[in-house]
Amino acid sequence: MRRGWMLVALAAGFAASVNACSSDDESNAITNDVTDDGGANEASTLPTEDAASDASVDVETSDADAAPRTCTDDGFCHTVLPERLSLQGVWGDGTGVVWAVSEEGKVVRWDGKAWTVHTTIDGAIHAIWGSGPTDLWIGGDSGLLHGEGPSSSQITFTQIPSDSRIPITSIHGFGPNDVWAVGGNSDGVVEESRVIHYTGPTADPAEAWKLDPVSSQAVVLSRVWGPSKDDLWLGGTTMLSDPQGGVVLHGTPDGAGGLTFEPVMVSEGRSSFLNITGGQVLSRPFVVGNDWLDLGMVWGGPTADEPSVRWDYEVLQWGLNALWGRSDSDIWIAGISGRVRHWDGTAWTLARVTLDKFPFTNDLNAIWGMASGEMWIVGANTALRRVPSLVQGDH
Repeated sequence: MRRGWMLVALAAGFAASVNACSSDDESNAITNDVTDDGGANEASTLPTEDAASDASVDVETSDADAAPRTCTDDGFCHTVLPERLSLQGVWGDGTGVVWAVSEEGKVVRWDGKAWTVHTTIDGAIHAIWGSGPTDLWIGGDSGLLHGEGPSSSQITFTQIPSDSRIPITSIHGFGPNDVWAVGGNSDGVVEESRVIHYTGPTADPAEAWKLDPVSSQAVVLSRVWGPSKDDLWLGGTTMLSDPQGGVVLHGTPDGAGGLTFEPVMVSEGRSSFLNITGGQVLSRPFVVGNDWLDLGMVWGGPTADEPSVRWDYEVLQWGLNALWGRSDSDIWIAGISGRVRHWDGTAWTLARVTLDKFPFTNDLNAIWGMASGEMWIVGANTALRRVPSLVQGDH
């Protein structure tokens, strides 16, 4: 019998499946054979998405004279950007204002009704995070910038003096004086990372961000996430170290006020990540990325109560760039070709994000959401707002 438990452990079912399989030495990994419907092959112990009908195509059947739709039956509303932009990151302040950053160096702001270009900087911007409406950080090819102002609409971004050889691709924090920023690059000969930590303002702004020792590892780190200052995760990739592929590091307190980062063996077995593109910790850690065949992968790790349980995973047909969820039975992932999927604790389903008979194929890069279920997904010339009250029918 194949070792396996659901990607998202379902209460008592999780414990039962672990106990039943604990004596089986066979790997829990599924092969990379993927069917046309986006699900893993029959060896998978995880439920796959139902692609009998492509949920990404939500055909409008009303009269041709009806007003154009702006929201789908799954509550995804297409908002209009001020210009064509490839949005890379998104963050909301909890008051209704949402910010997004683009490859074109634009910082755009949603005021509850429309998007406007708030400011423009040199170089691509990859990440944004804030501790509140008037305390924002953005990172990109030119390094870090801090946004402050008397109100959300009057934010001014100031360059932080720092080493900008390595771009910042991800920012995450736990308050105004506890912020992490991560980035990495490779020239095919050397792989290096930049993991920096902000613990509050200093007399010299160049000294405010401290380089963490984990930066010395010869890997390309590109993502940071975690639920608390004592539970921080880093993700990336390596092609020059052994083993090659996705890298996940877990940071825990070192007893001296800092963190110690240790590698996490996520991608064991016959199928493994090539790169890590996102993660989140709910009742257990989740990691998303893409494998060596450019197929999307979702991994679920052990819980605090079952620390010895192995990571298990699902292979999906389309590459993945982002993950966000409210609970183990309410997880959203997004990636290339406009695919958005939802995990309800039992199966993955494709979300309806298309307004008409033409498939929606814009790549999606980042997700930000709230406890209420409202969510933003951004990508290539795209800013989708999900409004739970607009969801219609069963899906």
